[in-house]
Amino acid sequence: MPLQLPPPPPPPSGSVLALLAALSNHDPTNRDTHALALRARDDALSGSPAGYTDLCANLSRALACHDPRTVPREDLRRFHDSDPAMFARCAGWAVADPADGADEASGGMAHWNALRQLAGLLLKNALVSPPLPRDVPTDRLGRVLPGHARRMALDGPGAAAEIQRALYTCLASSEVGIRNAASSCISSCCVVADGHPETMAAFSVSNWADLVPFLLQCVQFGAGGGGGGGAEAPGDGRVEEQAAIGSLQTLRKLLEDIPHRLINESPGTSFHDLVPALLACLTSRTEPIRREALSCLNCLVEPMPGSLASNVDGYLAGLSGLAGDPSPRIRCLVCRGIVTLLGDRPEYLQPHVGPVSEFMLKSTADADPDVALEACEFWLTFASLGDEEEVMYMMETVLGLLPRLIPRLLENMVYPPERIEELLESNRQDERDGAERAQDLRPVFHKSKMKGGDDDSDDESDDGGGRDVYDVRGKGTNEFGVFELFGTATEEKDGGGGGGEGGEDAPSYRVELRKRYVGPPPAPPAGSASAAASGADGKKKKDKKRKSPGDPDGDASGDDLPPPTSLDGEGVCLSGRLVRHTSEELSLDHEVVHRITGLWAMGGPAKIEDDPGSCERFEYEHKCSGNSNSSFPLSGRYLGHFYVNDHGTKTKIAERDVTFR
Repeated sequence: MPLQLPPPPPPPSGSVLALLAALSNHDPTNRDTHALALRARDDALSGSPAGYTDLCANLSRALACHDPRTVPREDLRRFHDSDPAMFARCAGWAVADPADGADEASGGMAHWNALRQLAGLLLKNALVSPPLPRDVPTDRLGRVLPGHARRMALDGPGAAAEIQRALYTCLASSEVGIRNAASSCISSCCVVADGHPETMAAFSVSNWADLVPFLLQCVQFGAGGGGGGGAEAPGDGRVEEQAAIGSLQTLRKLLEDIPHRLINESPGTSFHDLVPALLACLTSRTEPIRREALSCLNCLVEPMPGSLASNVDGYLAGLSGLAGDPSPRIRCLVCRGIVTLLGDRPEYLQPHVGPVSEFMLKSTADADPDVALEACEFWLTFASLGDEEEVMYMMETVLGLLPRLIPRLLENMVYPPERIEELLESNRQDERDGAERAQDLRPVFHKSKMKGGDDDSDDESDDGGGRDVYDVRGKGTNEFGVFELFGTATEEKDGGGGGGEGGEDAPSYRVELRKRYVGPPPAPPAGSASAAASGADGKKKKDKKRKSPGDPDGDASGDDLPPPTSLDGEGVCLSGRLVRHTSEELSLDHEVVHRITGLWAMGGPAKIEDDPGSCERFEYEHKCSGNSNSSFPLSGRYLGHFYVNDHGTKTKIAERDVTFR
């Protein structure tokens, strides 16, 4: 039985084709046309619900229109009259004499598909960020008056269903860019739908009832390698393969962004069957299918639904089977899956720690630098684990590898070009300065007391009056990007009123931190020659990510991202208290909770002290086994979150992979 795709939608109108042509024309001598097109787009979207619905529907039809010869002649004529030059490039061959040859058609299809991708981008933006009505009342500062902030919405459920069917057909397109545009549109709509129930209810996972069943059907056909026909290429046996790739890309994006929502709100039967279908895809002959299926499974490790828990042996067997895959990108994902299991579900790795550690040791010296860099994350993650029983069991195996691991890390140590130039310049400067002075050779020690350090330094004179002061360094990731934390933790001898066990024997610590964003949300390796071993210390976590713009299979939606925003003044500051709660307080057996709670602000520490009511709360928490005599404060991996206030609406922002040293 062939893959069941919905019938193709009607062709787009000539006015929408003319609008797309004007928006894609960036001729510097014809800027007025482009400006008029932007104004026409905005007027159509914000004029009325009917106009908004009509434009969105026609954009979806343009995205799904695989051949301009399906467009009625009168609509092509309107396209031609609006911009003859653009028409000639995109669709002129469709009305030309067939004797002119296939080369013109081939070149014209490239321009036509670029027009389709633009339609997909405009459709996504219109759905996820619907405009306000054109005549909405505002105050003198341009702010919408209370009670008038309702945005445009699709006029009736039939419009949403038509757009959804058009996106389904695009997932099976033979054009990578069209698949990516449809995949990005579907995932973006599902992600933002819960935040806009009045305008996007039809696109939430719970209401989009046939989304996961359709994606599952495509994945199952991709795993089985069946042949058949489709809407875009009848009789083409590659349609199932293309539909599987497009569906897997969509699933991967959904699992990266809303894994728990997808698991909890999808039809139970369909999602239960999804994991076996993904496992079957790991043996596909097609590299993109294997890669995307493994990415999806890796995303399921942290939430660990029952369907994956019951098939975890198959997942481990799949990782083992792909360990020697010829594709470096798949070997990277194998390493990433093992690291995710180690960090979130170490109990599943414990029985296999011997062969897994040997594989990661081998991968640390992989000829591909990206694979080696991913493998290095295994050792860093293992070092940051707690002292749970299964971790202590694995410790013996890992310690036995140290005589081979350390030389291998040193052998594969690589400095990035800018660091090499910096070191060479430093050497040249030293040579110019002549003989070395005694003060240059004298060892220098950091003033702040580090954990496990010497308490008897006569030179140390901090502001704590004999109190312990620790340097705090950390890193982590949230939806805004990769960040670093740095600051101090100062002992409060009086307990600070912050809880814990109280008394002189169990102090709390006053924590003052700065947060600095050092990069965008994690992206896949871009072929950098950064350190494969020592450089892994500063390496950002690369889980849950999108394709880079240079990736041939990547998304075409990165161009609409806003430019980065610089932080003025002192940036993000956090002020709080670190306390320890033991098993006696929590009524838990042998469990200790280290918790940092406080306030954060953008205006520096003074804003937190002077105006705490305008600041928002944050929290980091680390759980481990132990008792009242366990180490405190403790380095390791913490779970965290903070709140943001958007015009009175508070949103909880989760932070992951937060590690304090």
